[in-house]
Amino acid sequence: MKLALQYRLTVYDTAYLDLGLRTGFPIATVDKALIRAMEAAGAERAAPPTNPVQ
Repeated sequence: MKLALQYRLTVYDTAYLDLGLRTGFPIATVDKALIRAMEAAGAERAAPPTNPVQ
């Protein structure tokens, strides 16, 4: 709940952020609010694919 209020995220985005912070695994997302929260919290973002499927 603290992360959700601190970064103004939805419950599911907060759960995703918390999981990334706890495990140290990078988070894959294109959600701008979640990316801002990740940067502020120090979570790693997974690199986008170099050859996305079209």
